[in-house]
Amino acid sequence: MLRLGTLIVVAAAVAAIIGPVLAPWDPAHQELALRLAPPSMAHLFGLDELGRDILARVLAGARISFLVGFTVVSVSALVGTTLGALAGYVGGALDDAISRVIDMLLAFPGLLLAIALVAVLGPSLGNVLFALTVIGWVSYARLVRGQVLRAREFEYVQAARALGAGTRAYSLAPPDSCRDSSGGRSSDSRHGRGNSRRSVAQLSRAWRSTADPELGNDAERRASAHS
Repeated sequence: MLRLGTLIVVAAAVAAIIGPVLAPWDPAHQELALRLAPPSMAHLFGLDELGRDILARVLAGARISFLVGFTVVSVSALVGTTLGALAGYVGGALDDAISRVIDMLLAFPGLLLAIALVAVLGPSLGNVLFALTVIGWVSYARLVRGQVLRAREFEYVQAARALGAGTRAYSLAPPDSCRDSSGGRSSDSRHGRGNSRRSVAQLSRAWRSTADPELGNDAERRASAHS
């Protein structure tokens, strides 16, 4: 099953990358005279209600979905791991400040906070990436902070601190704790990519005012107004 799932993901990624070759149509191009046309050799998935090639739009949306998934997860993991490690390693006022920011972000539903940020910044792909990153780094920071705090309680770390090693003793944490943290971050990354794509799909329902197939299309809005 793992191999089958990997094969499906790889095939979807390859199809998204070579999308312009598989469907050399503009995803926003309209042929109203051929609206709702059935699948054919020219349009393998047919045309939608505005005469746009469905396969081209699916592949264009897939490219944006992969971009959003990997970008949001990569940046969120980097920011969350860095802040979580600093909070657990330094402690004190810095730990309190980072923890309060984490608590504040967790107090709001993630999707609603993302919608609020996009509403303020404007509906664009860059703003969506920023909004999802703002709500995405929290889980990584909590996980890494907990692992660092756990490493601080190891007996030999406490002994090293008693001998005057200070905060440098935390660098003596065994590889096992690093592997545990890496496993948790890997699991969060897999879920994060899926959640990011789902959030983009939900945000696209809220805003239909940009030309990206994933974030909406103002041509559809204009066509609906004229109909």
